[in-house]
Amino acid sequence: MKLQKLILSVAAVICTSLCLCSAARAVDLNDERFSGKTWDEVMTDFLAEHETDASQVTAGYYNTVTGEEYYLNPDQLMYGASVAKLPTNMLYAERVYNGEMTMETLIRGNRYELLQRLSLVNSDNPAMETMVKDLGGGVYAEFRKQILPYIGLTEEEADESFLARNFFSSKQIMYTLKLLYSDPDRYPGVVDCLLQASPYDYFKGNQPPYTIAHKYGWYTDNGVQYLNDSAIVYTDDPILLVMFTGNVKEARQFLADYCSLMCDYAQYQRTLRYSNEARELTDLSVDDELTFLSVDKPETLSWEYYGYAVWQLIPLGIGCVLLIIALVLLAKKKLWSLLIMLLAAGCIVVGGGPTELAHLAVQNGDAVKIVEDFADAFHDSNSRGAKYLTDLDSAMASFDSEDVQSTVINKISDTFDLKIGKAVRSGNYVAVPVTATKVDLEAINNDLNTLWEPELEALLQTADLETLYDEDGLFVSDTMDAAHQAVLDTVLNNWDNYLVTEEATLHLTLALDGIDLTWKIVTDEAFLDLVNY
Repeated sequence: MKLQKLILSVAAVICTSLCLCSAARAVDLNDERFSGKTWDEVMTDFLAEHETDASQVTAGYYNTVTGEEYYLNPDQLMYGASVAKLPTNMLYAERVYNGEMTMETLIRGNRYELLQRLSLVNSDNPAMETMVKDLGGGVYAEFRKQILPYIGLTEEEADESFLARNFFSSKQIMYTLKLLYSDPDRYPGVVDCLLQASPYDYFKGNQPPYTIAHKYGWYTDNGVQYLNDSAIVYTDDPILLVMFTGNVKEARQFLADYCSLMCDYAQYQRTLRYSNEARELTDLSVDDELTFLSVDKPETLSWEYYGYAVWQLIPLGIGCVLLIIALVLLAKKKLWSLLIMLLAAGCIVVGGGPTELAHLAVQNGDAVKIVEDFADAFHDSNSRGAKYLTDLDSAMASFDSEDVQSTVINKISDTFDLKIGKAVRSGNYVAVPVTATKVDLEAINNDLNTLWEPELEALLQTADLETLYDEDGLFVSDTMDAAHQAVLDTVLNNWDNYLVTEEATLHLTLALDGIDLTWKIVTDEAFLDLVNY
């Protein structure tokens, strides 16, 4: 039985390791928890699943990237407990930032650095009481007035009952988190302490695979248990979470499950956003001006992909062989078999996660290379890209000289420039922000049409009438050409006045092309507007 238990334990360790090395990035867009549901509906299901009434909870969710913000009972006040230590420490930390004090400054005989660590990491109440007395001079309401700017309230908005009690709403503490997240350097030491606090409880109870900086609180009053947490959760799109509970059954698990649900929700919404934005351009005819945008310029990744697969399969195979050997030796009660078993587990971890091969084999740089090739196409006057940047409508058509048209085309293609930002990866999608400098063709068209007739009229007034017509009485084109050239020179000499800067996002998706794994450019309407005049 001992041998069986040991084997099962080792197997559990290996399975856990494999789960950990296969990151939680894969998102099912058909996830029934979120598919077709609003945040409110997700929360309604969550409360029903945990048999909890909405009146027992105030909660908030904020996505720092998209600005999505949702609340359950946003203005409902509930006992804050130790969550109050967060805005209190932010007040002191900002004084350090402003040079009004240092981390070594004594607060009623205690170094602030020590008070900060005790109150935020250990949630020490005597440390908090020291700061409360210092801020309020022994009057609790005065202390509450001091922290009002850190919860988004003014003294006029805070009545006497609010100042007298340690009560907060989720919306108020969300304001606190926004301040902290938006400028963490302004509050030295605070985030570092929150990262260390209670690593296995409250929002961290389910051990989600994300870094969490949180300040929790717990208190029991007249038989009512208050369990709260507030956090910055560093998902791919960092989110801010707040939840206060009153007499919720299994409240610790309730908080942990809420955090896990919101992490999954944020990842789902991120993937959904990229999926919606990144769409294939299909059913386009060969002559369609948008076709060139969907043409692949892939870096062939098959060697990298299959090479990586081999390098993962080798340790995976070695690990399995070693595991079999270790089990055989263990059956013979050879003590050093445990060492082989640990080595086997290590090999399996290194070689595990086959579903992540594609993600690990392809790096953002490959996608950026394609975007760079794409941008370079516009600088070649013979490319299709340049052709689509030179649609000057009827005004340009009047310049029938190929040399003149070529001058303008070259000028436009030389001017067009895509500056490529940092690529952001989300599963099978990459978003690359681009800033385009291009020509305002509408302004050029307007000037060509506006300047043309006065220029021609001025030339006609100064020209010798005998030179305007040939011997057959037909109009000589030299004057017309001169007017064209004069207008063109005016436009070219003022070229910088026609330059505009626009921003868009270029999306790429990971796709198989035969046996090759490649990045494929896809576009949204904003990008089409950017590159097509």
